[in-house]
Amino acid sequence: MTARTSDPAGGDLGAPARDPRTTTLVWVGGALLLAGAAVLAHVAWQLYGTTWVADRDRGRAVDAVERVWDGPTASPDDRALADDVVALVRIPAFGDD
Repeated sequence: MTARTSDPAGGDLGAPARDPRTTTLVWVGGALLLAGAAVLAHVAWQLYGTTWVADRDRGRAVDAVERVWDGPTASPDDRALADDVVALVRIPAFGDD
């Protein structure tokens, strides 16, 4: 049987009092769900986010190298990106098109 709460005027509010264990379990369950969502977001970032960032940076570097190698009109930022580049290797797609 659960205890019922009452208002200061002495009447019954009708809501059962919460067991402290139930409150603790609700908070622990919420924390576990939040931790699971955080782990899932981290894994998704590792799989997709880092690939997206690497592709973007690679594209910028290749464009900068091509501008530097094409002529003297390259900016200092392009020259800084292309400073350590020795070669660009292009591999055609494998398989049937």
